[in-house]
Amino acid sequence: MKKSTCLFVGLAFSTTFGFLPGCQSSGNQEEKTETATEKLEIRQPVIQSAVDSTPAIPDTVKEITAKVPEKLPATATKLVAQEPVKQKTTPPWKKNNSPAKPKKVVPAPSQLPIERANLRAEVNFAQGVPKNLRKQVTTAHGLTLDNQKTWKGQPLARFELTPDDVAQGVVRSEILLQPDNEAEVKYGWVMYFPKEYWDPSDEFDIVMQLHGYDDKHLGEKARNPQFALHVHKDHLKVTIHHSDLPVNTNKTDIDEKFDLGPLLKDKFLEMVLEIKHTYEPDGYARLFINGKKVMDYEGGTTFNDKRKYPYFKAGIYNRKVQLPRVVYISNIRHGNSKSSYKDVAP
Repeated sequence: MKKSTCLFVGLAFSTTFGFLPGCQSSGNQEEKTETATEKLEIRQPVIQSAVDSTPAIPDTVKEITAKVPEKLPATATKLVAQEPVKQKTTPPWKKNNSPAKPKKVVPAPSQLPIERANLRAEVNFAQGVPKNLRKQVTTAHGLTLDNQKTWKGQPLARFELTPDDVAQGVVRSEILLQPDNEAEVKYGWVMYFPKEYWDPSDEFDIVMQLHGYDDKHLGEKARNPQFALHVHKDHLKVTIHHSDLPVNTNKTDIDEKFDLGPLLKDKFLEMVLEIKHTYEPDGYARLFINGKKVMDYEGGTTFNDKRKYPYFKAGIYNRKVQLPRVVYISNIRHGNSKSSYKDVAP
């Protein structure tokens, strides 16, 4: 019995204090056993009180804990399982250490040379005034080159006519091309009107014309040009003279007049003229300025002459010029019947 009591008390002490005391059989041992039992009974309420005083887990924490999924979503699992991508490195002995080849510079579309065809004549002043160019100039200032005034890097021809020139019988400063040899042709050229030389005037300043050959053997005298581009009252205008009569004068021809609007000054004007020479009603004349069609005419465009086709002239012509006039011209192209707009366009 004493051994059983000792074993029970030992277990109680080991539970409470973490060790097992030795058992003794003397009377003192019984007293000690009773004392230890009393202490154990006192200690148990203390432990229970400590357990009861532990704060309860809040309901919110329980809810959050309950919402945590046991398994990650498939996408999350993939992200966790994904390994970083290893970048491939080229061994030093396989690297190309040769210098990089320079990239070929492709010019912008505006810088590309235009392939032209079907031209009867082409005149520019990059190398000066061509020696074989036909001219109607009698003064030193009538035709000069201005290297300060250029178009696409090329100098322009400067034409000038003054009231003093007219007083001395000089009424023109122009260049000429060979006459046409077929009905349907095209022309292209560049013009520039400096503002300081183009105050408004009531006179007709012709700056480009197509002129025919009068039939002198029939008694015809000098006539108006078939096609005249001129400045009048600060407007740019076109006049077409035509007739199917075998003999004509300036009083018998028919005039077709077109007002192209205010003269554009201090600006480059890229001109293209498409025309069919005929005194029949199936002729036409279309004029473009800077790519925009400003005139579209159908009808007769010339006279009933033995020499059917006219020639191109550009510069300044005026028998009654009142103010000094200056115009710049360059890049003249004369296309045949097979030529296109692009072939003659500046």
